[in-house]
Amino acid sequence: MSGFYFSSWLGQRSLTKNNKLFATVVGAFVCSLSSFFSIGAWATQPLTLPEDIFEKDRARYLEVEKKLLTYSKLSVQRLDNDIYELAHYPLYPYLLRLKLERTMSIRTKREVKQFLEDFNGQPVSYGVRYKWLNYLAKHDYRSTFLDNYRPGMGARLTCIALNYRLKEGESEQAILSEVDALWLHGQSQPDECDPLFAKWKKAGMMTPEMVIKRIEIAAKEDNRSIISYLKRQLPGDKQYLADAWLSVTRDTSRVNRTALFPLKNASHEAEVIVWAVEKLAWRNPDLAGTVFNRYNDKNVFSPAQQHVMRRAIALSYTLEPPSSSASLA
Repeated sequence: MSGFYFSSWLGQRSLTKNNKLFATVVGAFVCSLSSFFSIGAWATQPLTLPEDIFEKDRARYLEVEKKLLTYSKLSVQRLDNDIYELAHYPLYPYLLRLKLERTMSIRTKREVKQFLEDFNGQPVSYGVRYKWLNYLAKHDYRSTFLDNYRPGMGARLTCIALNYRLKEGESEQAILSEVDALWLHGQSQPDECDPLFAKWKKAGMMTPEMVIKRIEIAAKEDNRSIISYLKRQLPGDKQYLADAWLSVTRDTSRVNRTALFPLKNASHEAEVIVWAVEKLAWRNPDLAGTVFNRYNDKNVFSPAQQHVMRRAIALSYTLEPPSSSASLA
């Protein structure tokens, strides 16, 4: 084939390919427009929601709920049929709960027990046991209270349960061993705990170590009011630890006052210094570094405590480089 004919053939072949490509693009565009208009037409059609199969039940539920809330206690007890007619309705358990709460008494203990068993762990049961226990405690139904009490119901109910167990003749030593967890709390505990704390103290379990631990917890929770009370529970040679905590919680820069830390109880003093230095580092890393070095040179801190303070001081410098810095030996 001559050069001329070869070029002509090649040009025709290229044109054919271009035509096919053009046709493909046009076809895709037309399909896209078709799809777009089809979707648009579908979108303009009204949506059809599924049938509301609970419409009548919902209205009936609201009627029964209103009766349970407004009727007298005697009249509420006569609404069982109204409630059971809605047994198939998803919110039925809440009607049972409302009736229980309106009629709660020692005579309904079987109903309460059954409700708590049937709906254990479900949202509808949340708070029912708490209300039931408060009712039982108010009326001093000791045995029923203990049957229904569960751990983790809060300090007040826990202390009531422990006091009841003492009255029931359980071992005082076993019960008082559970008081540690109630004592080691940063806030004041309910009055119901006072008799337990008195027995606990009389049994020699309120040691200076336990008092110091509670002071530390209260200080870290910024509850200075209880620290003054706890200070009086310490022997004279350890009361300065409470003063140190009170001082640094008011102003962390006071950790620089050497008079607060005579190192007579170095391990406890270190707890105060570490807490204060870590907080101080974020506003005055130079001073924090100075205090760290002063007591680190005296081997006051554990490796873990050194890490906590070094980390806080170093991070503070990276966030806002100061004009000068103290080296952390």
